[in-house]
Amino acid sequence: INAEYMGTLSECLFFFAASDLSFPPSMGETEAEAGRCEVGQHAVWSVSTAKHGNSVRQLRDGNLETFWQSDGAQPHSIDIQLHKMMRVQEIAMYLSYPLDESYTPKRITLRCGTTRHDLRDLLSRELDEPNGWVRIALKDDQQDYVCGSIFQILVTEGHQNGRDTHVRQ
Repeated sequence: INAEYMGTLSECLFFFAASDLSFPPSMGETEAEAGRCEVGQHAVWSVSTAKHGNSVRQLRDGNLETFWQSDGAQPHSIDIQLHKMMRVQEIAMYLSYPLDESYTPKRITLRCGTTRHDLRDLLSRELDEPNGWVRIALKDDQQDYVCGSIFQILVTEGHQNGRDTHVRQ
């Protein structure tokens, strides 16, 4: 989770990255130039299912060679629970179709809420053989961010009709 500072700390706009790895905020711009910092370490991360040895630890370890692998029926989910309400601008995930093929997510839905019981769909996106950081801007009708304390990434379909999924970071 990264933050763009706009005044005091309580006025920060936050966005997610699925790891603590640096990734380019936008072409030619460094994270420091954008005024952003990763705050994902302040969240509680959980997944719907995981193969032994491929769980949340691998999703958050900062290594692009490791990955979370689901185990079971779709949809698969990643839950990111913050300790307080935050304004979130973006979620980013590292995916690799060349390495993961049928395990690569093809269709995802992003959800947000204040508890697991009031999650609402923000958007659905189809991914066409992604390879690298997939960045998804979050905004509502009025603002360039979404407020919430829990965010969920649902993988509803895999490439080549794959059953399980890999998310590398």
